[in-house]
Amino acid sequence: VSYRLTAQNPTAKRVVEGAAKSWNDLRVGIHLRKAHRGSRADITIHLRRNLRHGVRPVAGYADLPNGNRRLTMFLDASLFEWTPTASSTSWRQASALSVAAHEFGHNLGLKHSDPARCSVMNYTYPTRCQPTAEPLYGDECSPTTLDRRRLLEKYGRRKGNVRFWNCTDL
Repeated sequence: VSYRLTAQNPTAKRVVEGAAKSWNDLRVGIHLRKAHRGSRADITIHLRRNLRHGVRPVAGYADLPNGNRRLTMFLDASLFEWTPTASSTSWRQASALSVAAHEFGHNLGLKHSDPARCSVMNYTYPTRCQPTAEPLYGDECSPTTLDRRRLLEKYGRRKGNVRFWNCTDL
């Protein structure tokens, strides 16, 4: 599944690549990759200021797969207003990674999780995980074993890549 970030923001680029990698590392046969130059992306990612979904402010939102249309993701540009350093990971970076991973989850067809469960798909931030359900990366930003199980329940293990815009139930 290809994606394209429309903004020329190096920080956002690193965060989106990290979020895509976190889903790819689940190894369920669905691979998120940057779209090749000149080709159409399956998911188009936009940065916007003062992002709202309906009437309330949000850090991001994304389409669920629905028939033959291409998918979009919107991320609040303020998430990327920090300077990464080699020695530390800031809260903003963790927050941005969590939001981007969450929105990719929607693009992959996952809805919000029960807030009592450990999942990057919780609708509240930050996700608080219990010791029995740690995220795969040991932090609050990455898809968890619950998210992996939900993808496998939805699609089974895929061989090759999936062309989401041709699916009615991705």
